[in-house]
Amino acid sequence: MGTRCHHPPQHGHVPHQPERFSRGRWTATRKSRDLCERYGMPLLRDQADYNIAYLYYFRGEYSRAIEMLFCYSPRLRGNGDAYHFALCHLDLSEIYLELNLSEEAREMAQEGFLRFEKLGMGYEAAKTLANEAIAYGQQGKTVHALGKVCQSPRHVRERKKPGVAMAFGFVSGAAALPRGTLL
Repeated sequence: MGTRCHHPPQHGHVPHQPERFSRGRWTATRKSRDLCERYGMPLLRDQADYNIAYLYYFRGEYSRAIEMLFCYSPRLRGNGDAYHFALCHLDLSEIYLELNLSEEAREMAQEGFLRFEKLGMGYEAAKTLANEAIAYGQQGKTVHALGKVCQSPRHVRERKKPGVAMAFGFVSGAAALPRGTLL
C-alpha cells in the first residue's frame, strides 16, 4: 500500500463542499481531530481522520478519500480499532464499485466481510457481501455473484434492510440477464 500519507486539510481550510456538508461540520471534525492530537488520544484522532476521509467520499472526491483510507486504516488497526478498520474496507469497496474497479472492490469487500463476520456485525457483513457480489457481477461472473448472494443463511435477516436488500436484488436480477448485457 505504498500510498504516501498526507495530513487532512489544515485548521481553517475548508474545501468547497456541497450544501449537505456545512462549513461547520468540516470545522468541527477538524477541531476534534486537533484536540485529540494535542491531548495524546491517538485512537480518537484516527477515528476523526476516518470521518474526514468519509466526508471526502460522500463529496465524491474519491482520490482523496482512497488516499486517506489507505493512509489511516493501518493506524486504526494498530490502535486496535477493528470496527473502523473494517469500515475502511467497506468504504473502499463502495468507492471502487462506483469507479468500476471491480477486482479492487471485490478484494476490499471480501476483506471487510471477513472482518465484520469476526466482529459479529451482520448488517455490515451483509453489505460487504453484497458489494462483493456486485463486483463479481461487474466482471460478468454471475455464478460467483449468485454464490455470494446465497452464501450465508445468517444474513437473510440483514437482506431485508433497505440498502442491503436493494444490492442483493440488483445482483439477483443482473444474474438473470444474458451474459454481455449492459445494465
